[in-house]
Amino acid sequence: MLKAKKQSKDVYFYLIGIHPEYQNKGVTAIVFNEYYKTFTAKGIDMCYRTPELEENIAIKQMWKHFDPVVYKRRRTYRKNLR
Repeated sequence: MLKAKKQSKDVYFYLIGIHPEYQNKGVTAIVFNEYYKTFTAKGIDMCYRTPELEENIAIKQMWKHFDPVVYKRRRTYRKNLR
């Protein structure tokens, strides 16, 4: 596990977000700049994100400069039983 931790070329984002009080104030740009510098220094090649809502335009805008590729889609359906 420790060897894999040091040699991994992949990173997984879980529940990334900015508190509403700080949204649209450049905090996201600062966070992503730090991620980018760290990942580049460590040789990270691939970034995987947790599921996101298809209609969440803000998150799509945040990732658009990284040439994202959708490799899996998930859907949840609801059926009333009464």
